[in-house]
Amino acid sequence: IPKIVINHGTPWIPERFTKYVKGLPEEKRLEAGKDFCVREMKKIIGDNTMVVNAEQAAKDWGWGTPIIHGMYGNPLEEYFDLPKEMIVTLFMSPAGWDYYYNRRVANDIFSMLDDNGIKMEQPRSNITISGFQKYREYVGKVLIGVFPMRTSPMPRARTEFMLSGGCAISGNNYDIGKYFTGLEFKKTEVGQFITTEAGELIPENLEEAEILYADIENAKDFFAKIMYLYRNPDIAMQIGQRGKLKAQEHFTQERYQADWHKLLTKVGVL
Repeated sequence: IPKIVINHGTPWIPERFTKYVKGLPEEKRLEAGKDFCVREMKKIIGDNTMVVNAEQAAKDWGWGTPIIHGMYGNPLEEYFDLPKEMIVTLFMSPAGWDYYYNRRVANDIFSMLDDNGIKMEQPRSNITISGFQKYREYVGKVLIGVFPMRTSPMPRARTEFMLSGGCAISGNNYDIGKYFTGLEFKKTEVGQFITTEAGELIPENLEEAEILYADIENAKDFFAKIMYLYRNPDIAMQIGQRGKLKAQEHFTQERYQADWHKLLTKVGVL
């Protein structure tokens, strides 16, 4: 009987695997720990088919068939585009590995917003939501969603949020840039933001933007873009609506089922 392993992670977990790497300088331990994880995973999976959820994840592992999730069109997974409230939410699990989820940057964003009188919410951390229905209702009213995850491939929470019409700020990693156009801001030749006299960022492609991308290693970049949306909620809502339409194009149940049908046929299940 053919076996298929579903792996929605990546091998970048240094807290778990660098301890097995001996005698290397610090700058080489991260890559060596990743390579150790890849070798051990290959021993476990062997020649069985492995499904990942991003093309970059397949490159990280060295093998794997990417199948991206698809919720739109599934009546059991309908997401609600409710009237938006000025809520900033970090959609990140409060549990899990620090490097993988980029907790240092997330914590710095918390601190910067708090210093400016803004409380960033985080489900299962500083707010409690009970049940899937309440979760969808909450997601549907959030205006600004923050996704700084470093090596979490194609997070489902981001897709749920974008299908709900919220404006996402995310790292441009693990294929997301292939799907959505990010809002660009005017910069100097050396890459510094150009601002108005009031200190506002100046957008360049406002009519096209479907998401905002930020540097996953730079909390200040996330903070600056969160504050831009916070001060310009109408722009955030416009971007959120365009992102929703694009998410409805890409993350469909029909495409998801077709991808699985193709793979199951290939491995001899169908």
